[in-house]
Amino acid sequence: MRRYALSFITLTLVTACASGGRSGNHDASSAGDAESGDDASDGLTDGSTDGTGTCVDETYAEALPPKDAPLTDLLADYSSAAASDFILEVLERRYPIGKHLVEGGLEYEAHDCIEKFLRTKTTGKAVIGQLSTIVHECGHSFDVDQSSFSGATYVIRDDLRLECPGASFAGQDASFARSLIKADPYAGERPPCNGGGSGCDIYADPYLDGDPENAQFEAGDQGFDTVIEEAVQYVNSLATGYAFSDHYQGMVSERDGILTFLWYMERYLRLARTDHPDVHAFLLGNACWRDAILTVWGRAWLYLDATADDPSLGIHDDAIMKLVKTPELLDEIEAVRVASGCR
Repeated sequence: MRRYALSFITLTLVTACASGGRSGNHDASSAGDAESGDDASDGLTDGSTDGTGTCVDETYAEALPPKDAPLTDLLADYSSAAASDFILEVLERRYPIGKHLVEGGLEYEAHDCIEKFLRTKTTGKAVIGQLSTIVHECGHSFDVDQSSFSGATYVIRDDLRLECPGASFAGQDASFARSLIKADPYAGERPPCNGGGSGCDIYADPYLDGDPENAQFEAGDQGFDTVIEEAVQYVNSLATGYAFSDHYQGMVSERDGILTFLWYMERYLRLARTDHPDVHAFLLGNACWRDAILTVWGRAWLYLDATADDPSLGIHDDAIMKLVKTPELLDEIEAVRVASGCR
């Protein structure tokens, strides 16, 4: 079973109150079953292309959540004693994928992912305000429960999951500690906050902590599979925000979270290419990892595009967006497409 530092971050600013990360369209869907393996035929699809010369991220699509589905009756009948049932019912109405993830996470025997992460049950509206956290953390539980030391499983939807061979912990040939990107040429553009400051990266403190040279295992010592895992769940956080933002108060950091992890993905791939060529060759040489990268990338931009005009779902997202769109970092994603044979 993989170990995760399950530290979801969301900021909320209580106040009165873009797109273009991929090319292609939203008209075709990416689906299939992944198999573990080491050659280009292993993974979600045969070569990360749909046979038309377009890549997995360019063809990824799913129906956007029905964010206008009525919730008045469920809110009126809310009971704190039945908060878990309420969560599943509102997700069924507005984010069915989220319901599937929560139900899957609840099967994880280590803990009840709703009880563990639901801070308050006082009102239905208060519970809805925590759904991004619940879906995110239950999504982690679901993936952990489905994974093993030999491979990583990512449940994207009820009809789409990726099962990729191990690229987990520092010290393994197939990966290196994600905290090493703190020393790359891009870290200074949004440095770790280290507990305070402005214009800094609040996600670096919990996710990129530690030193892989010391004996104590910390969150930042985890490898590329957890970079993807967090990105998968931050897309779910944003999708949940898209579905329920009309019930939010103030501004939240859903867009900030996924943009930060897209930036981490790019930087990890760059550092792999420049300093860890064996890791880079492993990731780009395996169809499942290529598909994982491109599926997360495409799904992220689907929801970033859909929420571009909703200012309540981002705080520093404009600044982080500029970092993600750094041309030489976008080249790292393009290299994955080239390795997939769809360029």
